[in-house]
Amino acid sequence: MSGKANIAGVRFSSSTLALGSLALFAPLVAGAASTTAVPHAQNTVIVDAPWGRIECRQGCQVQSELNGTRYTVSTSHGKVHVVQAGGWWILQLRDQTVRVRQQDTAVGQEVLVQFKNNNYRIEQNPREWEWKFPDDHAYFHFYSGLLRDAIGDRGALRVHHNFRKKTYVVSSETSESEFLVLTRKLKQAHKTVYSLKRVSGDEAGRYPYLVKGVRFRDDDLTVFVKMPGGPLTAGLGDDGIRTYDAGESAAASPSFDPAGAAQGPDHPAAATGSGPLPPEPDPLQANPADPNSRVLNARATDGDPLHLGNKRVQNNSSDVLKARNGSDSGVLQVKEYDPTATNNTP
Repeated sequence: MSGKANIAGVRFSSSTLALGSLALFAPLVAGAASTTAVPHAQNTVIVDAPWGRIECRQGCQVQSELNGTRYTVSTSHGKVHVVQAGGWWILQLRDQTVRVRQQDTAVGQEVLVQFKNNNYRIEQNPREWEWKFPDDHAYFHFYSGLLRDAIGDRGALRVHHNFRKKTYVVSSETSESEFLVLTRKLKQAHKTVYSLKRVSGDEAGRYPYLVKGVRFRDDDLTVFVKMPGGPLTAGLGDDGIRTYDAGESAAASPSFDPAGAAQGPDHPAAATGSGPLPPEPDPLQANPADPNSRVLNARATDGDPLHLGNKRVQNNSSDVLKARNGSDSGVLQVKEYDPTATNNTP
């Protein structure tokens, strides 16, 4: 995310952030994960980290080893392992190895999940989050930790907080809904539980970018990456989670030669006693030796981050929800960025 862009009237900026502004991002700063398995809804939490959680289905047995850096989990499919190594959490499952890490970037942080030989990147700063998924590319815009609007391959939405009625109005290109946020304080747990009551319009699950997190699930284990958004998204149910499920027919991990296994940040070695992990290809990295590389070709031809090409945007593109009314309209409008200019403000 470089330069500045106007996306259907929504202004996103990825300029370098002042250190003071990162205070809003403090809850996501990497830290030590929990070493105690605790129940969370219908699951048991194995790892509780700043970026989210690693869970197993309720009823699993969790044994902690090596001061909470390695777990043996007994599930209905047998035993699997969860280990921490080189900044990664690694899930050694039957048919694949799942990896997740959080690292600092120039403007914030990034969570990377490697799942079924694909990379899912969530780039974060206090006001903007970006999804770079194999099947979706989306931007989320926040103000004071509250979701304001979002746009991506699957549509767009805008959130308006009605302070007088104490409700939230969610609008998309085709519908509008109003929700009342209900709160319940749990004194013993010292926390507040949120839920949504629909006042009018469609259910919350009708909006693909009204989410509280992203879930990757396989072999009774789940990696859950949480999203910000305030009370509105905190009150979402299970339909407010983008889910990627390996399913029963998940393909096995490719075979590899341990002696020649690549080492490095994208292929971390396993913890002591677990052996090296198979190197998995990074689909987002171009291969300079391959002239047909998808990434190299994309860089030469794609003019915008959502791969919409050089479409002319209608005059009403200042409204994120009206940008698609015309037959020749585009969802997003990217301002041409001149690296030699002193002011590229839209």
